[in-house]
Amino acid sequence: MLLVSSGMKDDSIRLALFSALLLALVVAFWTSAKWGIANINAVYAERKLNKWSHQKAVSDNELSLVTASVERAVDLHSDNAHYVFLQAKLLEWLAYQQPQSADLFLQQALASLNRSLLLRQGWPNTWLSVASVKHRMGQYDADYSKAMRRAAALGPYKQDVTLGLIQIGFETWSHSDVEMKKALLEAIKRGLSRSATGWQVIALAKQYDKLSIVCTVHRRQKTASALPTKFSDCR
Repeated sequence: MLLVSSGMKDDSIRLALFSALLLALVVAFWTSAKWGIANINAVYAERKLNKWSHQKAVSDNELSLVTASVERAVDLHSDNAHYVFLQAKLLEWLAYQQPQSADLFLQQALASLNRSLLLRQGWPNTWLSVASVKHRMGQYDADYSKAMRRAAALGPYKQDVTLGLIQIGFETWSHSDVEMKKALLEAIKRGLSRSATGWQVIALAKQYDKLSIVCTVHRRQKTASALPTKFSDCR
């Protein structure tokens, strides 16, 4: 009788372990599938958002598809910092496309960016986007200054971050304090030090009528600049 009871107990333990293992496998499979679907939607949305950065307008159908893809990605993997970042980029685009509701969209974008930072504090593009949104909202407060500093500190190796900092710096030059102007000059130095970004810095300077600033930095850089010592824009 004792042997039968012991055998039944062992069977119960095995069944419990098997059930737990099966449940763990089901959960793991579902999580992987869910995250896979989220990633497919996020990749699609990101490609479209990158494409839109070179367009002035998009169709309502395409906008609906991208909005649905971003929402699906965030719903399926809500603690993925990059998906929340894409959500913010979409809201920034909506603010550009629908100026009558721009303030609301920018506030929502800022909320998404702050949430993304809680999940991933070391990504310079998120800090740059915070600075950009604050700039569009005309909020040059401590959070704006912090975002500019963090983007510069975390992303000196990222060309898009350097160019983004330079663009914001040019747009805010007239009312920037000494610290922000020094930060812009450092970003210009980084931009000029690479051939891949040097001419893009010159193009931005032309666009914002800031060639005198860039040429002064270029001349002081001397051999540290990737551009020729003398060229038509900086004589």
